[in-house]
Amino acid sequence: MNHTYLFYEADWKGTGTYCDSIGTAGPIEGFTKIKHIDNMWNLESSMKLCSPNTLEFTNLFEIKPFTEENPRVTNLKSTNSALGTFFGKIIIVEDSLLAYSHTEDHTRVVVEDIRKVDNNTYINHGTLLVDDVHMGSWVITLKSDAAKLKLIK
Repeated sequence: MNHTYLFYEADWKGTGTYCDSIGTAGPIEGFTKIKHIDNMWNLESSMKLCSPNTLEFTNLFEIKPFTEENPRVTNLKSTNSALGTFFGKIIIVEDSLLAYSHTEDHTRVVVEDIRKVDNNTYINHGTLLVDDVHMGSWVITLKSDAAKLKLIK
């Protein structure tokens, strides 16, 4: 399986649904910009919860590229505008990029399954736990119109 998300520089737009801890659902939208700089993959993302009040969360990720020695697992560091700094791993499992990250004190945990639909489409299922309590979950379809991604076999 050749992944395009993360592995190629591209801009992605996302739309989907956020569901809070009591089951109230609402629309979300966002973007992801991926850049490869100095042997690091930098990912900037934003997610806006659109109702009832607009809230925006931003993340800045530093992801070590996968290596020949460890082609399926890599490390990440993420800074979230509201939740702080997270450390974690990305693991390739067939058509999915599984991401697990936590704050240094492990009080906040994010788990995501970023599943490939095609070269220009991924679906992200994720959840946030704070002090082992489910705070919310999301499903976002990420799309890129980068022509170069369509050509990758």
